[in-house]
Amino acid sequence: ILLVCEAFGRFFRLGQTLDDSPGEALDKVSRMLRLHLHPLGLGLPGGAAIENISNYGDPLYYQLPHIMSTRLDCHFSFAGIKTAVQRIVYELEQKMTTDPSIPIPGCEHIAAAFQQAVFCHIITRTERAIIYCQKQWPMLSNLVVSGGVASNMYLRIHLESLTSKHGYNLYCPPPYLCTDNGVMIAWAGVEHIIAGLPYHNSSNMDYLPRWPLGEDISSHVAETKIKIKKMI
Repeated sequence: ILLVCEAFGRFFRLGQTLDDSPGEALDKVSRMLRLHLHPLGLGLPGGAAIENISNYGDPLYYQLPHIMSTRLDCHFSFAGIKTAVQRIVYELEQKMTTDPSIPIPGCEHIAAAFQQAVFCHIITRTERAIIYCQKQWPMLSNLVVSGGVASNMYLRIHLESLTSKHGYNLYCPPPYLCTDNGVMIAWAGVEHIIAGLPYHNSSNMDYLPRWPLGEDISSHVAETKIKIKKMI
């Protein structure tokens, strides 16, 4: 999700995923490639396994689709990239007998290509969001990236290049905090108290797996028709 934060609790939603989150996509592809059986993926969550194993692959070995390239909004979609990987795995399994007790042969190249495709998609949408914000909120100068995927150093390096290009500052939590949902929720609670907002009785609250956050202005972003060139 891409948000503008004007103040605590005041958000404007520029774009969001239309299907899986990037973390979900990374986890699913990691399982697809059986990276939990790879020496560099043992005991790691899917995203971390893909990051490690991608270092030994060629991201150009497989050509994965550049998703939503004709859509001039800031929404994300990872289903098409994931399906492309699924097709590659299927074709490999048809050509050779794969041992289910070991990773998919050539998984390093597939993982590297998938990681690059996912993060190229994120970088492209984020750059459009920054350019839009420079016009609508010229006082903004910070990009904050959080969540599990924010711990990926490959993504951080390219986000650093992106923010430097546009005169923004990049802020990411330490990697060990990126997957700690408890800390994120607790910190939001601290900010809530500092802002002097009222408390709510948890027994009277509704719980939704996906709660809309902020005012949706994604259609206005699309109307500006900001075109972006691939960075990676």
